[in-house]
Amino acid sequence: EAIGGWLGLGSERFAVIPNGIPLARFAAPAAPAEDVERALKGRLGVAMVARLVPPKDHATALAALALLPDEYCLVLAGEGPEGAAIEESAKRLGVADRCVLLGSRADVPAILAACRVYLQSSRVEGFGIAALEAMAAGLPVVASEARGLGELVRGAGLLFPVGDAGACAKDIERIATEPGLAEKLVAA
Repeated sequence: EAIGGWLGLGSERFAVIPNGIPLARFAAPAAPAEDVERALKGRLGVAMVARLVPPKDHATALAALALLPDEYCLVLAGEGPEGAAIEESAKRLGVADRCVLLGSRADVPAILAACRVYLQSSRVEGFGIAALEAMAAGLPVVASEARGLGELVRGAGLLFPVGDAGACAKDIERIATEPGLAEKLVAA
């Protein structure tokens, strides 16, 4: 739709070819990242892999974490200009001890293996390749209904309205507590 609007042509003139991922890299069981397991301290890890930029909406992820019980820990992989603001926000919300900022990492499958839920809280997303990688790795996904991301996750994960931290937190907690839900989403 975006390119059709930019060029002044109808979207029916374009074929959409979705992105792919190296499935074997994510589907093969990975050993959990030891540093992530240490940082989790036995808490339930909620992973999010994204550049630290406003469109990825880490603010909603942090606000959702603040609504969750203490046994939940947010694991953020990525770097970007919003890193200091995210750290400050985590402190202000009282969740700095439950928010792990890993920086840029090449061992995403190992990070995902250490966590139990994947979160993508983006306001805008072209496709959501990190969510696709998480699904391939066998993690249940909670994602915003941002265009591109919503279409990818619908039917195979839980979707919440963009920017709705309360709904996000409820979805994360549902996956952790509702019997069989995580397995059903992973199978989908």
